Amino acid sequence: MKRTLAIIAGEGCLPEIICARLFKEGMPPYVFSMGADIERLAPFARQIWTVATPDLEWILGQMLSHKVETMILAGQVPKSLMYQRENLDVLLKQSLDAENNDDHALLSRIVRTIEKTGIKVAGYRQILSDLLTPEGQVSARGLSDQEAKDVAYGCSILFHLLPLSFGQSIVIHSGAVVAVEAMEGTDAMLQRAGTLVHGGSVIKMMRADQDERFDIPVVGTHTLHMMEKAGQTCLALEAGRTLMLEKEAFLELAARLNIAVVGVPPCLSI
Repeated sequence: MKRTLAIIAGEGCLPEIICARLFKEGMPPYVFSMGADIERLAPFARQIWTVATPDLEWILGQMLSHKVETMILAGQVPKSLMYQRENLDVLLKQSLDAENNDDHALLSRIVRTIEKTGIKVAGYRQILSDLLTPEGQVSARGLSDQEAKDVAYGCSILFHLLPLSFGQSIVIHSGAVVAVEAMEGTDAMLQRAGTLVHGGSVIKMMRADQDERFDIPVVGTHTLHMMEKAGQTCLALEAGRTLMLEKEAFLELAARLNIAVVGVPPCLSI
C-alpha cells in the first residue's frame, strides 16, 4: 500500500538514495532539508523545504497539513545543533531538558514527540537491505594478522562502550586504542586519529538495542577517502547492521586504496 511519506534529510548521500528508491516505488516524499543537497534531491521529491534552524514544531505542522502518514529520519545532522538553545523551538527544548542526552535517549524522546501527532517514524532498513554489510571478507584484500588482532580487540572494547551510547566507531593500532568517536562524528574522529598515528584499523558498530529507525551506521566512498588521508588500512563493519552506500563504487575504491573491509558479527553487549 502506498503511503504519504516525508523525510528529514541531513547531510550525505543517504537521503538521496532513499528518496530515489521511494520515487521508483511511486512514493516520492516531501523533503525537509537540514544540510542535504536539494538540487540532487529535487528530481525525487514532491516538494522540498530548507530548514535553516531546527524547528520540529513547524516541520510537524507542515507534515500534518500535507497529510503525511510516515516520516523517515536520514542523513547527518550535527548533534551540536541541539545545544544552540536559542535556535531551538519549544518541542526540541523539551526533548533536551531531560538529564540523559546521549544519542539513544535523545533521539528516542524526539521520536516519541513526533509519534504523538499520529505520524509514524519508520526506518529505511528494508528500503536499503541490499546495501547491508555481509559477514566475512568484503573487499578484495583480506585482513593482515595484525589487523585481525586489532579488529578483535576493538570489538571487545565496543562491547563495553556501546551500551553507554558513544563509541560507535573506534580506531585501534597495534593493540592500542587511538581514538573513540563521540559527538564530533566519524570523519572528525578519523582525522584526529591520523594526527596521532599513521595506520590502524577502524571498527564501526552499533549498540544491540539501538533503534534502527534513526541510527543505522553508514559508510561510503567518503569514509574510505578519510581513512586514506589518515593512513588507516582496515575497516570492520557490523554485519547486517551497517550500510555500505554506493556499494559498487565503495568496493572498487577499497580495492584501489588497498583497504581491507570485513563484516563482523553483531556486538551483543546488552
